[in-house]
Amino acid sequence: MTLICSRYGLIDKPFCRFLIASLLGLVALNAAAQTPLEYDARLCSAGIVVLGADIGRLRAASASDHELNWLQQRVQGNMGTLGWLCRRYAALHSIEQKPLRHDIDALLEAVTRKDWAAAAELLLALDPKLSEDVEIPDLVQVPAEILDDGESIYTRYCHGCHVVSNPRQTPPVYSLAGMANNLPAREFIARMITGVHGTAEIGLRNPLSDDDIRGIYAYLLTLPAD
Repeated sequence: MTLICSRYGLIDKPFCRFLIASLLGLVALNAAAQTPLEYDARLCSAGIVVLGADIGRLRAASASDHELNWLQQRVQGNMGTLGWLCRRYAALHSIEQKPLRHDIDALLEAVTRKDWAAAAELLLALDPKLSEDVEIPDLVQVPAEILDDGESIYTRYCHGCHVVSNPRQTPPVYSLAGMANNLPAREFIARMITGVHGTAEIGLRNPLSDDDIRGIYAYLLTLPAD
């Protein structure tokens, strides 16, 4: 919605101002729960998980050419910050930096060559070292208030663009309910961690707290998959 507000010159409209203020408030609450180092380290973990899933899809080449083209661009774009984020992870978890940089550089080289088999092999070695900060929440006993908040956030901020899949769109858009019901839990959580950041209105921070993600995920699992 914030992108729509900006694209169509509606930033000064009351609804858009309220929307952006709400998102910024969520950012502030989430920022208080994590240090910058912890936040970046988890983005590294989530990025590794998402990268592995995306490279797997590129290797399978089971999507349309349009989807694969955008997926390839996304993988290459994500590599731009992955090295820095994973150095932050290494600093938090006392991992030696020099070997990690060598491995990330090798991964970047494989991605640049579009050698998806080599990239997948390198990720297999990196994943156990770097992905521990992606935890699957308890979805069996979700408190009612967390579930209600998840439904509210989805309805207000996600439903407009992610209720149905449109793989022919530029870029392709996918149903969140479909993703929640069809993707492995670890991959879905990783995508929720990495996927809501980067607009001008919310900077580079994901505004969703862990409870927000848990509530959204639990609510989406009650919906029919697209």
